[in-house]
Amino acid sequence: MCGGCGLAVTPFLGQFILGQFMSGVAQSHDLPPPYQPNLGTMAYGGLGVLNALLLLIAGVMVLKRKPIGRPLHLVCATISIPLTIIGLYLQWRLQQENVAWAQQADPANPFAKQFQSPGASIGNTIGLIFGGVIGLSYPLFLLIWFGLVKRKATDMGKLPE
Repeated sequence: MCGGCGLAVTPFLGQFILGQFMSGVAQSHDLPPPYQPNLGTMAYGGLGVLNALLLLIAGVMVLKRKPIGRPLHLVCATISIPLTIIGLYLQWRLQQENVAWAQQADPANPFAKQFQSPGASIGNTIGLIFGGVIGLSYPLFLLIWFGLVKRKATDMGKLPE
């Protein structure tokens, strides 16, 4: 739900931030790249939502003790790993664009000040590392659990009568 809602509001995010949170402060300033809709990030978000739906279906199948839950989890994990790597790359590229944008932006722009602070690059690096660990942990667990531990249909538990 969060991914779908986030995807739906992305085209309106910049104007919402200017109107609600910056009311008058940044009205005359440009927004940084993350607040401007981008076809690549929208497509990536759409793939993420589809993968989340696949994970939901796989989870329901496992709860119902259906053997199809195992291969669905494996498919979801094999999709999640490249999606996470692509997402980390997109985020890194966006951070680079933010820094370049901030150097050319109006010095009074409140968004530009955020990207020019000394701790911004350290925070960005920590965020990427944290995102990578979180984003890869569960798919790797799924690959180990459903690929090495629960290998047969009977490993999924007793089927309901």
